[in-house]
Amino acid sequence: MAYRLFLALFMTNNLLHPDEYWQAIEVAYNYVYGGVQLSWEWQPTYRMRNTLYPFYLIIPLQILKTLGLDYGIAVRCCPYIAHCILVIISDWYLWKVGIKIFGKNTARITLIFYLFNRVYNEILIRCFGNSIESIANIIAFNYYLNQKDKFDGNTMKMTALISISFMIRNTSPVGWIPLLLLKILYEKSLLPFIKAGFVIAIPVILFSILLDSIYFGEFTVTSYNFLRANILEGLSKYFGTDEFHMYIIAFIPFYFTSAVPAFYVGLVSYTRDYRSKRLIPYLFYMIVFYVLIFSMIPHKEYRFMQPIIPFCFLIIGYFYNGCMKKYGKIVRIMIYLYIIEQALVSYIITKFHFSQWKVMKYLADEALAPHSIYSMQNVDLPYYTWSHRKHYGEFGKNRTRLTLFKKDPPFQLIKDGLPFPIIHDHDYNGCLNMLDQISQEIIRPEYVIAFKFETGGHFYCFEACIKKFESLGFYEKIKEFDAHLVGYRFRFGYYYKTRILYKLKDIYQPF
Repeated sequence: MAYRLFLALFMTNNLLHPDEYWQAIEVAYNYVYGGVQLSWEWQPTYRMRNTLYPFYLIIPLQILKTLGLDYGIAVRCCPYIAHCILVIISDWYLWKVGIKIFGKNTARITLIFYLFNRVYNEILIRCFGNSIESIANIIAFNYYLNQKDKFDGNTMKMTALISISFMIRNTSPVGWIPLLLLKILYEKSLLPFIKAGFVIAIPVILFSILLDSIYFGEFTVTSYNFLRANILEGLSKYFGTDEFHMYIIAFIPFYFTSAVPAFYVGLVSYTRDYRSKRLIPYLFYMIVFYVLIFSMIPHKEYRFMQPIIPFCFLIIGYFYNGCMKKYGKIVRIMIYLYIIEQALVSYIITKFHFSQWKVMKYLADEALAPHSIYSMQNVDLPYYTWSHRKHYGEFGKNRTRLTLFKKDPPFQLIKDGLPFPIIHDHDYNGCLNMLDQISQEIIRPEYVIAFKFETGGHFYCFEACIKKFESLGFYEKIKEFDAHLVGYRFRFGYYYKTRILYKLKDIYQPF
């Protein structure tokens, strides 16, 4: 528990992916305090994100506000602590699953790889929908193993968890398709599953639709809107496409590093051993089917693998435990090597990646709340939870207006066949839009966060934006923060990104 709380409170200060905020934390914050400029997915035109998980985060935030304990640090930590409770529960269930399938020795080895894995835990401890998928999968699989030909508590809990996960992320049941079919074929579970569909799944889905409708203020089925946007309208491809084999040759190695051979060899040996004993290799069917289906989807991200990663750790644990008798020393060396490499990479990431939040901390420490903070990059700072102050919004006091200028991908432009680079060039278009509005005196934010990139010229547009911005004469540079290292997506290349804070000159008033 202490380890998880440490990760939740001290290892979430860097930005991993904006979805952590725009699909969970900022959504919950908006419900409690209002005034948040949410991303396009939450706009009336789209309404494609489910609110089950945000409502879970709303509860502790609302309690803090009601009790008058909503200090800035409490508001920032509250969602992560609430999320951490779920993570700790899933840790315990993975231990139980490991013992049920393989025994204590394999479960111990599994937990070592599971708890020390940098990539998996970097996502798991954050408020991602992918994290909830992973948590729900682990717990549901524990009850799945107990499922026979009767409708009982195991059936109810498993169905409820799968249904909740499905409503939060509609692709989450993919790995369950072969597992449920296997139970129907070999355990005669068809009737219990049908009953669970009516008694558990449908009420969960209806309750979720009710919450969505309450949040959006009109009848909303986010699952349908998600399908319409990403499949029928083809929106997902505008966020990038990857080769079919990306998960196999890039994302899985990205997770497991030196343990990759153990995973691939372990998956083969586990399947062979179980078949020789006339047992069903459930993990093989889940992992392979999930990877195969997701490989067919053009848009790929490594965090989409999160729901099956705990089961991959079980395979690694199974392999190393099987090698322990003959190659005990080598196995121990490989385990120590894995721990050292994960700790080393975590240190490097922490050392060179945490600096981005110094901007918001600098502004949060100001005696008076800034009037407004604008950012030149769409996925970056600022976030409302990081500008929060006690009695936020009371009679306009301590209220900071935040804007990330960006060009959202509207349906009509995609339907008209506008080229992807034009639609997806959020940042540059946003910068130009902001500069035009400042020069025309439509807006005049008190603070502006700009960016400098030390690279081979890939970000020349930001240099042009900064030059034009400084030429307006309204702002002065007050601080340049430490640069941090950013890696290109699965390429052997890095660049430095520096945040520069500008403040409106005293002779001007913000508006």
